[in-house]
Amino acid sequence: MRRLTFLACLLIGLAGCASSSLRPDQKAGIKRVSVANVKMPAKPTIFGEGAAGAFLLGGPLGIALANAGSDLPKLYAKQLGKNNVNVGAQLKADLEQQLRQKGFEVVSHDQPADAVVSAEVFQYGLTGDIFSSPPVRFPQLSVRVDLIKPSTGESIWRGTAALNVLPDVYKQLDARRIDEYLQEGQLLRQQVQKASGSIACVALSKL
Repeated sequence: MRRLTFLACLLIGLAGCASSSLRPDQKAGIKRVSVANVKMPAKPTIFGEGAAGAFLLGGPLGIALANAGSDLPKLYAKQLGKNNVNVGAQLKADLEQQLRQKGFEVVSHDQPADAVVSAEVFQYGLTGDIFSSPPVRFPQLSVRVDLIKPSTGESIWRGTAALNVLPDVYKQLDARRIDEYLQEGQLLRQQVQKASGSIACVALSKL
């Protein structure tokens, strides 16, 4: 129940977007970084056509419970697999690209590194205005990124971002009906890649 409650908060955008800048003295000592495999939730979250009613009846927890009892997450995950779309691997690649653009040397996990980037996805799937008619959705990603010192395991910097509360970002995505995302592999692949690249950029913006 605690997990559902936390997920429900993310559903209505309470995760927000926040990060603190890495101190100059900390950044100066970090040249080589590695990116760990991204931690993913057990299944995607899809705002189905009944999301508005579920919210009115049970608030954010109602949406979480409606998602848990829906076939849409399974269908969406199946469509991802069918089209070779790995959200975690895509986000890892995008984080690596952003780190290189910031001047870091990105090395593999089995090489010595000054810091390790650890990312966790709290929510992925399809989101949008639950009261829109007709209902249209776009890919969602809510992430937390930590910069960890390997010697101590301490997080020295953290950035968080959630697409559904970043209108300047999600308005660049292609909002479509859910069935289109479940049927059009090229649309799904392109928009997930775009969402991942955008969220990686935002999450690391103050690193």
